Amino acid sequence: MVKLIRKMALCGLATVVALGAGCASNQDETPLERRAIELESDNSNLRDQLQDKNSVENALSRELDAKKHEANQLENELGSLRGDVANLRAENDRLRGELAAGAAREAEKPVAVVNPEGFQGMKNVEVLPQDDGSVLLRLSGSVMFETAKDTLTAEGRSMLDRIARAVQGDARTLLSIEGHSDARPLGKTKDVWGSNLALSLARAMSVHDYLKNERKISDKRMRVVGYGEHRPVVSGNDEKAFARNRRVEILLYRD
Repeated sequence: MVKLIRKMALCGLATVVALGAGCASNQDETPLERRAIELESDNSNLRDQLQDKNSVENALSRELDAKKHEANQLENELGSLRGDVANLRAENDRLRGELAAGAAREAEKPVAVVNPEGFQGMKNVEVLPQDDGSVLLRLSGSVMFETAKDTLTAEGRSMLDRIARAVQGDARTLLSIEGHSDARPLGKTKDVWGSNLALSLARAMSVHDYLKNERKISDKRMRVVGYGEHRPVVSGNDEKAFARNRRVEILLYRD
């Protein structure tokens, strides 16, 4: 219908140009009519091409929008990954800091002057490593000495022999020999000792003299102290408490 209308319009145009010659048939079309028809055909083709082009552009636009959306998603994921990396780096730095601090503390930790395990298994001896690296040996006074006496027993000498072997080869290790008594008043031996303090000091001196004279440990490495009953390790007035407090302690340390 549209083509018919267009053809009628063209016929009218041809009639005007031909000065009333009338609308001719296809065989009698004038050059001008044929040119007009060709132009209309070209225009129709161009419109079809333009429509195809618009369709392509629309498809490309939709594809571009999809790519932009995908790019935004990837950017968001990348931002999240960057945040994860930053968090992991912070955690890594924290762990490294803790590791370095732990290594520093370990390096500063005092080394025991002797290996405490070397005294393990000794009867009547408590081995007490100290925080500063020193080692406290707590020897039972009841085993080392007879009641109210300062003469070493055979077992006491044997205990000191083992201690001496552990420290003899290291001149840097010093010995603080400390005598302690229980809190009971002296009986018949009061005239001999006068006080528990004097008895505890005499027993500490016996340990010193044995290590010096028999085990050849220089007295420059030793100090002697008597505390009497004034530094008990346990409280109580029973025989068990008295036996625990009656002791000689040897602190192995370094200046």
